[in-house]
Amino acid sequence: MEETDFDDVIRGNLKGTFMMCKQFLLSLEKFNTNCNDTRATEVNISSGTVIKCVAKVSDYIASKFGVVGITKTLAVEYGKHEVRCNAVLPGLTTTPLLTTFTRDFLQAIEEGIPMKRLAKADKIAKCILSWHSTRVRT
Repeated sequence: MEETDFDDVIRGNLKGTFMMCKQFLLSLEKFNTNCNDTRATEVNISSGTVIKCVAKVSDYIASKFGVVGITKTLAVEYGKHEVRCNAVLPGLTTTPLLTTFTRDFLQAIEEGIPMKRLAKADKIAKCILSWHSTRVRT
C-alpha cells in the first residue's frame, strides 16, 4: 500500500465523516443556541470490517474504526443535549468500488452471508430511516 493511497482513504472516510459531523453540529447550534431539546439524530456509516477484519485493507479498516470512535465521542458529548449519534456497520455493499474485486472473491464473500447476497445502499438507507422514524419523540 502506498502512503498516498492510505492518506486518500483516511481523508475520504475519516476526515469526511469528521467534517460532516462538524457541519451538522454547527447547524444545530445555529438553529438552537444551546442544542437542547433538538431531538436530532446523527448517523455515520462505518463498516462490518471493524468487527471482522479482512486482509489487505488496513487503511479502510483504520478509517472505519475512526468513524466508530468519532461517533462514540459525539454520543458522549451531545447525548445530554438530546442528540443521538449512531454508527451503522454494514457488510460488503454493492457499489461501483466492487468492480475492483474478482467475481471469485465476491462469491466467496456472499457464501459467508446468511442471505447469500451483498447489501444494497438503498436498503441500508431505508433501514436507517425506518429505525429513526420509530424513535422520534413528539
